[in-house]
Amino acid sequence: NRSIGRNAAIRLARNELIASTDAGCELDPNWLQKITEPFDRSPLVDFVGGWYQPKIVTGWDASLAAVLGFVVKRVNTKTFLPSTRSMVFRKSLWQTVGGFDERNSHSEDTPFSLNMRKASSRFVFVPDAIVHWSLVQSYRALYRTIARYALGDGEQRLWISQYRLLSLGVLVEIALIVAGFMFSPLLWLLGILCFLGYLYLPLVTTHYPRRARSFYQIPLMKKMIILGNLSGFYRGLFRHHTPS
Repeated sequence: NRSIGRNAAIRLARNELIASTDAGCELDPNWLQKITEPFDRSPLVDFVGGWYQPKIVTGWDASLAAVLGFVVKRVNTKTFLPSTRSMVFRKSLWQTVGGFDERNSHSEDTPFSLNMRKASSRFVFVPDAIVHWSLVQSYRALYRTIARYALGDGEQRLWISQYRLLSLGVLVEIALIVAGFMFSPLLWLLGILCFLGYLYLPLVTTHYPRRARSFYQIPLMKKMIILGNLSGFYRGLFRHHTPS
């Protein structure tokens, strides 16, 4: 899996600084220079995270970028967990945390970044060290990708409160539908309005360009993400392992 591959590559590396990106990504020409600059400025820096910008070529890309909501201005540098798409770290810190947990086949960079940030407070975020990454190109691929990430979260017991909140929202919607049959059709209307508001929220909360197709693509994408998150996370809970 990817954790085994990453660790094998890092063990073979002869230098102290390890730069990481992912297959399918395109690096800005000055990415490596920018993301390693903090190490030149201070010998105390251990871990640097860059940014990753979705590649927007088609209307589909614009819609999905809005749904995923990657906005650099919203990054909280105190809690930010960089992706392996764009990071540099000292090999000594990688050794300290035991590398990537090789049991993690899904979302392996999240627990790795958590461990790195716990082991060292000397982290720097460089927003202009940018990697461009290609988005999936179908609803099915979106569902499978989100389900895979959520499976890893479930296995590793990550972000449980967020998944509980999502589950609660779905249960409330179901309750409103049932209550509409039992009490008043107005409860159906309330449930529909709340659900539509949630599905269309990316249209007003992100800066990515909108196309005419966005008005039906975005809610369908949000549905795939909800289904993928719930199915993946709860499958992961049953396959839980305790990270090393």
